[in-house]
Amino acid sequence: MSNKKQVLLKLFEECVAKNDFRFHNTRVKQVSEEIGFGNPFDATKIDHLSGLPDELLAQDYFVIHLGKGWHEFVKGVDVGYHVFEPITPDEHIEKTYSPSLLNHVDTSESTVLSFINNQTILQDFLYDDPNASFNRYGSRRTKFSCDYWINQTAINLENQQIEIDLTVERDRIVTIFEAKNGFVPNFAVYQLYLPFRYYLNLRDFQHIPIQQVNCCYVLRDISANDLRLYQYTFTEPTQLASIQLQKKREYHLLRNNP
Repeated sequence: MSNKKQVLLKLFEECVAKNDFRFHNTRVKQVSEEIGFGNPFDATKIDHLSGLPDELLAQDYFVIHLGKGWHEFVKGVDVGYHVFEPITPDEHIEKTYSPSLLNHVDTSESTVLSFINNQTILQDFLYDDPNASFNRYGSRRTKFSCDYWINQTAINLENQQIEIDLTVERDRIVTIFEAKNGFVPNFAVYQLYLPFRYYLNLRDFQHIPIQQVNCCYVLRDISANDLRLYQYTFTEPTQLASIQLQKKREYHLLRNNP
């Protein structure tokens, strides 16, 4: 078991023993030092199910962030993590492209998103129009607060920092993006839900006339020149479990040699 999983497991066992599933970064740092995990700030960031210890999976618990350094173990792994839907043959698109100078300089998330924009894949997927124009807003970090539910568990998020890889807007429809390298099988739903709620807060409390908020998850397999795009929304704004797929596609890129 990795040191990171050992940290999570010990925190979980302590929470079970005291029948209180909340814990603070102060304790995360202490346990990380005891076990020898060098990056305590990463200990509670579990992007995929494979990052959870087997014991947490067996007891159906995962970690959520509460803000101000607090976290909580919550029941409902199948709600906290969403399995990517399979791509069907009719959703597979072949697209010729001419590689640009900086296509493969790095594999950062921002490069993945720049790539789908430069190759007009973003435009084709969202708007079914490679020539569509839209407003683009780069990656950002921000803090916000909200109340929401994970099934029947009430969550009070207070001044929590979130990251948004990319935001685009067209005709008052806002789409936020999360990007990863590799075809991972699942993802932590909060990665999409918290930015979704952030923009709803702007609509409701700052009276910005946003008509709709969508979420797009982008996966890139560089070795195969394949990209998978999934668009989701949340049908009940205060319920994390209400994630719903809207559409999905896979693009296989064929190099256009001059």
